[in-house]
Amino acid sequence: MLQLIPSLASGTLALLLSGLALSWTSSANAMWPTTSWAIENNTLTSVDPAFKEKYLSILEYGSQWFASMSFRAPYQINDQGRLTFTGGEKYLAYLNPDRSSPISSHTSKGRMY
Repeated sequence: MLQLIPSLASGTLALLLSGLALSWTSSANAMWPTTSWAIENNTLTSVDPAFKEKYLSILEYGSQWFASMSFRAPYQINDQGRLTFTGGEKYLAYLNPDRSSPISSHTSKGRMY
């Protein structure tokens, strides 16, 4: 019976901590206007849809993680070309024409390449 009590207590504690984490995460996400992204091709060449989809999912998962950790929302234009969000917009990113470079850049006007 004595061995059951510590395991029960730790299980209850784990359940309580996971509930607190979920409530904290959902309130942190509310600080961001969106975690959805749109990607536009910034090159004259055609882009493989799988390549575009891969980076779209990386941006969206990354945004969800940063929002859940209470980071501030990025200074980023949306798919309507504005910095303000009124509802339903997505952040906008452009594909880098140099696929060999793993680095993205961000301008002071809120554009990401």
